[in-house]
Amino acid sequence: MKALPTAQEYYQIMSRRYRELTGFEAADASDIGIRLRVLAQELHTLGERMSRAYADAFPQTAQGQALDLHAEVAGLVRLPPRCACGILRFSRALPGTAVTIPAGTLCLNREGTLRFQTKAEGVIPEGETYVDVPAEAMIAGPLGNVAAETVRVLLSALPGVSAVTNPDPFSGGTAGESDEELRTRLLETLATPPDCANRAYYRAVAARHPGVRSVKLLPRHRGAGTLDVVVACAPGFDAAQVLAQLQEEYQKAREIGTQVLVRQAEALPVEVAVLLVTAPGYDPAEVATHCRLAIARYFSSLEIGQPLLVARLSGSLLEVEGVENFRFLSPAGDVTPNQDQMVVPGEVDIGKVASL
Repeated sequence: MKALPTAQEYYQIMSRRYRELTGFEAADASDIGIRLRVLAQELHTLGERMSRAYADAFPQTAQGQALDLHAEVAGLVRLPPRCACGILRFSRALPGTAVTIPAGTLCLNREGTLRFQTKAEGVIPEGETYVDVPAEAMIAGPLGNVAAETVRVLLSALPGVSAVTNPDPFSGGTAGESDEELRTRLLETLATPPDCANRAYYRAVAARHPGVRSVKLLPRHRGAGTLDVVVACAPGFDAAQVLAQLQEEYQKAREIGTQVLVRQAEALPVEVAVLLVTAPGYDPAEVATHCRLAIARYFSSLEIGQPLLVARLSGSLLEVEGVENFRFLSPAGDVTPNQDQMVVPGEVDIGKVASL
């Protein structure tokens, strides 16, 4: 689209035309000069509004609320930000009587900058020393995706509990869907409108469920007339419940003669061991923590059946401030899962060395 004239360009055009018609110059401080400048600004503003209205009329160029309206017509809704979910382990030094961990118990990360809240009640059984309780970050977005062993501060008073930690990383925290991400989904939907007889329908049903992190369709996996919907559940959701809900919805709308099976993706744990050299002036422990977060973010970006690429994993570490050099001990190479498997982080070990 041709660039719109600026207010100054409009003013110059009108001044030139005024001179041609009258033989006089429109001085800047004169009444006519001021009027021409006001009119030039109004023409420029009107042009910008018309240009934006034209762009918002099409899903390929619409932005913000206008794009939301296009998506709504196609039955789509912009995905909201999600809170990171994980497990908090509450423990005590010695076995004793049962101790209840109320739902809503608050904890902090070591820096005291992020709050995490238990989603259900937990109980340290009599004679045991710990219990694992599902929890989530209290702020939506990727900031809540913290590495293992980083949530260490009890904010709520819990008699009988001496420590808290997260044995595994918190994950699943995502920012709200951007315009470009929503536009991609919208254009795909418009190209292949979802109905009960195509893949777009099955994918759309799973994608809009809040407990689904990733979905993979395997047509004819069990023979002709079969479809396997393989899903990876988001942390903090009951996988059995999510699968049952999707199975019920598919069963009501599936096409005649098709057998639909919803099943969970098989986890393929991958251990990560890194020798890390920290740049001068940086705290090695702090840099290692940020490296763990970068590794966790990379794993959380993988979909079902998507391979782990060492080059991309290396790239995530290179973006961490304070990393001077590193070497992977494992994985030794790229990891390619089966089409119904999902690569997940196993044990993550970051060794700090002076040089390689």
